[in-house]
This record gives sequence, C-alpha cells and structure tokens, in this order.
Amino acid sequence: MLGRGRTDSGVAEVGDVGGPAIPVARRAMWMTAAATVALWALVIIGAVGGVAAWLTRPDSGGAPVAQGRSATGPAGWAQAFIAAFLTAGEGQEARLRIFFPSAPSLDGVTAGMRQAGPVTVLRAGEAAAGYWTVTVAVDELTRTAQGDLVPDGVACYRVSLVARGDAAAGGTGAQGDPVGYSATRMPDRVACPSALAAAPALGYSTPVDPQDPVGDVVRRFLTALLTGTGELGRYTSPTATIRPIIPAPYSGVELVDARRDSLPGLDIAQPADGQRLAVLATVRVASATAIQLLSYPLRLSGRAGRWEVSALPGAPPLADDALPTVPAAPTPTASPSPLPSLSAPPSPSPSFSSWQESSRVPSS
Repeated sequence: MLGRGRTDSGVAEVGDVGGPAIPVARRAMWMTAAATVALWALVIIGAVGGVAAWLTRPDSGGAPVAQGRSATGPAGWAQAFIAAFLTAGEGQEARLRIFFPSAPSLDGVTAGMRQAGPVTVLRAGEAAAGYWTVTVAVDELTRTAQGDLVPDGVACYRVSLVARGDAAAGGTGAQGDPVGYSATRMPDRVACPSALAAAPALGYSTPVDPQDPVGDVVRRFLTALLTGTGELGRYTSPTATIRPIIPAPYSGVELVDARRDSLPGLDIAQPADGQRLAVLATVRVASATAIQLLSYPLRLSGRAGRWEVSALPGAPPLADDALPTVPAAPTPTASPSPLPSLSAPPSPSPSFSSWQESSRVPSS
C-alpha cells in the first residue's frame, strides 16, 4: 500500500510500505549537482588541453626537428673528395684540406698521375647519427709516359665523414640549420663488389616476330619515342603516362631483338580487351655523334582488337628461379649524378652505317 504524507520538514515522501522513504526533491537536487560537476569537469579538461596545445605549438619563427637523415649530401661530398684525392700530390695539401682539415703532408706523393673519370656511390650508411661511411667506384685514368690519360679500370674507395646541420643534408640538426662536412681520415682502397658470373634470367621466353602485330607496334612506338617520327599517342593506351622525349635524341632506330613472356591461349593477332603482355626490345639507335644499343622493357595491353603500349616498367620481370632464396638486408644507399672528369680524353666519333636514315619508320 502506497501512502503519501508530509515530513517534519514539509517535503513530500513516497515509499513502499515497510521500506525506507526517498525524498523526491533531494534526489532531484543530487542529480542536478552531479550533472553540474560533470559539466565543469569537461570544461576544465578542455581548458587544460587547450593550454597544453598552445604551450607545445611549433614556434612560427623556427622549424621542427627533422626525424630522418638523407645520404645524398654525404655521398656527394665523398665523391668530390675522391676526385681531388686521386689528383693531389706533393705541395697540393690545400686541395685535400677543403674536405679533410687534418690531411697529412703529401711529401713524396706524385701529383697528376691519376685522375677520376665518373665517380659513382655504391653504398652510404651511418656508423652513428651524422657519421657516415661512403663507398664509391671510380673509373680511373692513368697518365702514360707520353702524357696521355688512358683508362685504368674501376677502383673502389671508402670515405668516412661527419655531417653537421640540417638532417636533409645528412646532419642531426633541424631544418635550415647550417650544413658542413669533414672527412675523418684519408680514403682507403677496398675491393669492389664481385660481378655475377652470368646475368640473371629474365621472364621472356618467346621470340617476337618483327612483322607480327606485337613486333610492329613495338617498333613503331620506339621510333616515335626516340626519333619523334610518328605520333606517340597512336601506339599507347589511353591510361599510359609515357611522355615523349623532347627534343628527340636520335635520328634512326633499328629493332635488333624482341622477346615476350609466354601466356597460354594468347591471340597475337586479335588480343582480348585487358590482355597483358610483357616484351623486352633491344634497339640500335643513331644520333649525330654515336651509335648505341638500348633495351626497353615494355608492357602491352589489348584494346579493341589491337596491342597498345601501356607502361615502361623500370625493372623487367625475372624468371622464377632468378631471385635469391633469402633477400639481402636493405642498406641505405644514394647515387648522386657522377662527377665529370675535368681531363678525360674525348671519345672518338663512330662511323655510321647506311641504316641510320633508312631505318626511320613511317607513322602510317
């Protein structure tokens, strides 16, 4: 039985018979107070978060500390050091002290007997933060008794150097910090990497007939790409992002060899839409000064019953057994552009065969 009455305080109470009475107004006050406390807690938390964000905001006049270091700067500095090192001799210590302030005396060292041709970085890695070891390969030139510079093969050298400043230049500082390098010793000569006994097998097992639809589109595409003869868009798929070479570097193109992958049920004459094919084409090209051999990995696709070039992949597919079973651990590398040799002898101009002009392929 429910009963209603009044307490001494005048607050109405509702309760079950035999159970304690619950003040309705008091319960409402408690709920209001709890909601108020929760609201203020949220306001305080938001205010604290805002203050923390303001205190930790990036300084508009500074730059955030860089997290990653680039090997490009140290690698380029090592290239320049090796080029100077090979030519410097007695009395020319200043040439080396630009790179290594503590370079020793070069008394007894013959100057100018060796020079650097192209210098290429093979490996660049950190021994500690901002402390780099760089291995380079040099196409060395040696001066003969007659004073001529002749090729003397490839030699490999290792350089250790410290980088200071901006992490984008190999140092440990923040973006925009002044950059500086210093070698920590003279270079040492090391063994160059071994050459593989044979080239890895590629995934092209079927010869391409130069006169079939695949050979024809490959030949016409490469002629348009390399000589500007013909319209490149006629031989590429609508989604291809292949750009023409401007200005065209060659005056003639000859298809020497072409091979493709083998696909079951492939219709060379009438490819299905979306049919894909990988081709490796080797061409002989002629310019005003040289004749060269180039090879192009191509990816073809079928559309409207014909073949189109859809991509120029950088790495052609390897045969299934050409990859090592355990891949090597990745090593940070950098390969800046080789430094030009200041005194390398000019290469003789080759003679041109009659195919240079006759091999141009018409666009129709």
